[in-house]
Amino acid sequence: MRARPKTLASAAGVTVGVIAITTMAFTYEGFPTTKVDLNDGGVWITKSSSLLVGHFNNESTILDGGLRTTSENYDILQAAANVLVVDQSASTVTAVDPARVSLGDSTVIPSSAKVALGAETAAILDEKSGDLWVVPVKGIASFEIEATEPIAELGENSDVTVADDGTVFALSAEKGEVVTVPVDHEGVPGDSSAASVGELDLSERPTITAVGRTPVVFDEAAGVVTTPGGFRTEVAGAKDAVLQQASAETDAVAIATPSALVRVPSTAASRRRPPPAAPAPRRHPCGCGGAPTAPGPDPRRSSANARVTRTT
Repeated sequence: MRARPKTLASAAGVTVGVIAITTMAFTYEGFPTTKVDLNDGGVWITKSSSLLVGHFNNESTILDGGLRTTSENYDILQAAANVLVVDQSASTVTAVDPARVSLGDSTVIPSSAKVALGAETAAILDEKSGDLWVVPVKGIASFEIEATEPIAELGENSDVTVADDGTVFALSAEKGEVVTVPVDHEGVPGDSSAASVGELDLSERPTITAVGRTPVVFDEAAGVVTTPGGFRTEVAGAKDAVLQQASAETDAVAIATPSALVRVPSTAASRRRPPPAAPAPRRHPCGCGGAPTAPGPDPRRSSANARVTRTT
């Protein structure tokens, strides 16, 4: 009988212990852990002679991952953590898993296709027929182009770009209009709309880019930059000039002529100022943080075909 108080005390102690542990389990926030940031400012680079795609870590200044493609005729597109490999020889596009640095399943695209990427959206334009498809990046692997109706039929001399937020802007040069395809936060396309940019000179293929949410069309043959909002201005020395890549919002669009990098004002306030020009090579200028910059040396002339794509 004297042992019973000890048993009761032990049971009470266990009960109190369980309650205390349970309380701690609900209130304890745990130890802090390291989180991997895939949008880390790194650079994806290619070396076509070795069929290589690698990730250069900007903070540690080393190549921390790489993968091999199947042909030399390929390119990579990057929008933050979304990376696509476009293989022109195999006519395929493949999403890269940046965490594992591995290729997913490829999807077949037309041999004459142009692929554009922005945010969570990929646009696929058959430059021969003018058919346009818009696909969420996450759906690239399961996308079957033969089983999917194009979202727009643009005709010959068409072009496409994807804005930083994923909105697709496509140019139908035959109709003289820009087709806008809005998307949701996952890159799924909505209903398209069209706006006129006036008649275009089709002796040279016109091109389109996006400055923020503003589509900008460059009519090289006519030497004119125009927008659906009615803005139209002439560009001196436009022959063989190249329009900038899609960029963040800014007050000007950049055009690389054979002799200069020209900034063409694209807002009402900035149109009163003459656009400055600076010497630049004839390749696609890149808007970095909204500021157009001239590209570096032509990558096709660099050692062993090594090339760098856009940083995140």
